[in-house]
Amino acid sequence: MTGICQAHAGKTISYEEIGEEDSLSKGTLDHPLTSKGLVANTTITPKGHLKGGKVSGYTQNEGLIEDVEFVGILITGKNEDGEIKGTLGGKITLASQVGGVVEDVRLAPHTEIVGSGKPKLGFLHHINRDFLGGTLIGSSEKPAILDRVHIRDKSQVSNVIIQENVTIGVDVTFTNVEFRTQVVRKVTVTGQISGTRFQNTYTRLENVTIRANSQMSNVVIGKQVKFEEGVTLDDSVTFEVHTTYMETHNITVLPKLKGLAALDKQGKRVSTWARIEGGARMGTDGSGKKRSSKKLTLKRNQHKNVDIHGNVLTDVRHIGKRADILVVAAHTAPGATSPNFYMLDKPGTPKPWDGALSSLVPFQSRTALAPVVSVPIWNKPLDIVGEVQVYLGYRLNDGLIVYSQEVIELTLTE
Repeated sequence: MTGICQAHAGKTISYEEIGEEDSLSKGTLDHPLTSKGLVANTTITPKGHLKGGKVSGYTQNEGLIEDVEFVGILITGKNEDGEIKGTLGGKITLASQVGGVVEDVRLAPHTEIVGSGKPKLGFLHHINRDFLGGTLIGSSEKPAILDRVHIRDKSQVSNVIIQENVTIGVDVTFTNVEFRTQVVRKVTVTGQISGTRFQNTYTRLENVTIRANSQMSNVVIGKQVKFEEGVTLDDSVTFEVHTTYMETHNITVLPKLKGLAALDKQGKRVSTWARIEGGARMGTDGSGKKRSSKKLTLKRNQHKNVDIHGNVLTDVRHIGKRADILVVAAHTAPGATSPNFYMLDKPGTPKPWDGALSSLVPFQSRTALAPVVSVPIWNKPLDIVGEVQVYLGYRLNDGLIVYSQEVIELTLTE
């Protein structure tokens, strides 16, 4: 094709290729068309495939649009029955200067949608964002990337990666999404949700609703986050309330003990959002105190104190509740095939433990759990040899016990 062609509405487009100076307006595309020019006001059937060039006007897409620059008013992937059939693929650049929007589309694997940031015309001149909206459905295995765009109010977005400079309207729901942003505010999330690490922190959530049975990772839970039932938090998830409390109360950060678990009074596993830290150290390194380590090998010394310390970062659902802090130690002597278990009472005396949860005595009793409880477990010589494992946790009045499956490990030699 050469020049300008305006088809009648509903007429099938016959061209298979148009050049840079060419434009094609109106008509129906039901086969592959490679474009370097402008295609406007078209209907793309399930067999249609538009690749390249610019897209303008109103486009109803039930096929595939790939590697285009959108400069028009609307691309929609809905058919007449309201089903989302149209797909975008490759790199889609949004460059409409009239506030155009791409909505209700599927996104092929590895699709990238990027806003151009071009200024808008007329009364929209103050807007420098390009718009996505409606229902956007990416690939679960190879999610699309959204960059420099604005997601409109009440949109439903799934299986995508959200870059830092994406802005979000109100009442937007994200499903199975990775946020590469420092903060996410005022949205609803569901499914598998992941944030991104930024230096010493992760993506922070504020004023976010987390739907039932979602799985969260690599995020910081900030202010006014609402949880529905059955939400699972990966070990990478932290709570701002814990960090703030430790900073304001000068509580030293200790090595993280992974694998938190909780048992109800019947011994049944239940979910927990608690975090536990702990470590041990002995002596100084000349520049002050040695850092605590969760695995430590040292020689027995009856004159030198071993400092074992833990921090209980309380499950936010348990803050303010009455609880006992529990400490259990397992000692395996050289040549022994199994350990002996001990529990520490309030004076810090090791007492034999028979393994029954009901017989555990408290190391500390708290009338109201603070966001973080600093627990000085031991600070005196350990005049023994062998392997020592220290468990730390807490027990609520209703019998629920929270503990770390990873322990503080000490190896003491002659």
